[in-house]
Amino acid sequence: MNTKRSFTTITAIFAVLLSFGQAPEGFKYQAVVRDAGNVILNHQAIGMQLTIQQGSIGGPSVYTETFHTTSNAYGIVNIEIGTGTTTDDLSTIDWANGPYFIETAIDVTGGTSYTTMGASQFMSVPYALYAKMAENVSNDLVDDADADPTNELQAVSFSNDTLYLSNGGSVYLGNYAIDTQIDSAGIATLGFVAGPHTIDTDTDDQTLSLAGADLTITDGNTVDLSSLQDGTGTDDQNISGSGLSGTILTIGIEGGAPETVDLSSLKGEGGTDDQNISGSGLSGTNLTIGIEDGTSETVDLSSLQDGTGTDDQNISGSGLSGTNLTIGIEDGTSETIDLSSLQDGTGTDDQNISGSGLSGTNLTIGIEDGTSETVDLSSLQDGTGTDDQNISGSGLSGTNLTIGIEDGTSET
Repeated sequence: MNTKRSFTTITAIFAVLLSFGQAPEGFKYQAVVRDAGNVILNHQAIGMQLTIQQGSIGGPSVYTETFHTTSNAYGIVNIEIGTGTTTDDLSTIDWANGPYFIETAIDVTGGTSYTTMGASQFMSVPYALYAKMAENVSNDLVDDADADPTNELQAVSFSNDTLYLSNGGSVYLGNYAIDTQIDSAGIATLGFVAGPHTIDTDTDDQTLSLAGADLTITDGNTVDLSSLQDGTGTDDQNISGSGLSGTILTIGIEGGAPETVDLSSLKGEGGTDDQNISGSGLSGTNLTIGIEDGTSETVDLSSLQDGTGTDDQNISGSGLSGTNLTIGIEDGTSETIDLSSLQDGTGTDDQNISGSGLSGTNLTIGIEDGTSETVDLSSLQDGTGTDDQNISGSGLSGTNLTIGIEDGTSET
């Protein structure tokens, strides 16, 4: 037999048990058993544990009772609270000191591995039990140290949701809810499906999801959004047909309408936004920087100089000792540099011109312990093997003497 079951609805219907006119010692409890598909589980063995809590849901337990029962052909279980297995005494509950709540736990396999399904507040049933206290008083069954059966009698009245006794004392009944359905929070935590007579704690929240161009809502339909894009699976568009004409900027987009923006307000009268540096100058150590059609700024440069109005410093304390060159500066720290690597070991860096000569128009220049260089001088002469030039175009005009040279510029 498949033992996977769900106790999906617990509609508690309470009724006082009357016994030949006597005060009630219990009340009935009825519930419906369904599976996760909301199908009634008839003729199903059920284990139940009922706990009465004082003050609030989860408050102190004043009475606990267990039952082993079977659902009928309609999936209904009927039990009588006060007739199950318990070590507590239902008659000791002080119903005037409420409110009271009943917590339901079940095992749909008929065992004792109970799962808490929720709790619900009592309404009027327990107050029939509370009335038994008045019956005991009227029959003088209360141990009050006298034998008078009438001296404790009081009149009971009800006004504005409050029950009053004529000699004092009252109970406010407005806090006791009419709805006796068990809270479905416990059912929801087990993943059960809510059925008839349960408090619906679900919401109408739905989730949207997008797969490709299909937009889907949970428990609903799907909308094809492909018509909103370019068929490639994206809605990308290229900038196209844009340009600048004068101060008019045209911005175009693929498959759309271009927009035109007038940029004339961003430029000056000359067609540009250029600005000239204007009105700048140095006064003492104050540097003023000005800009065309703008506000000038003045910067104090006194911290950059020596107090004389300049930042000049003199070379001071410098000298050469052997191959060590000391460089000193006014009001500063001197530096010493070893120059020995620059000379030939004799104490100097003198080198002789060696291996030089002229061959035709090629001049070879040689240096001691170095590499010679050859220079072509042909561009300096007239092609005849010399660089001779003739005086040409010279003359005297008044006191102005003009001297001219071949292939050159005259001077006056």
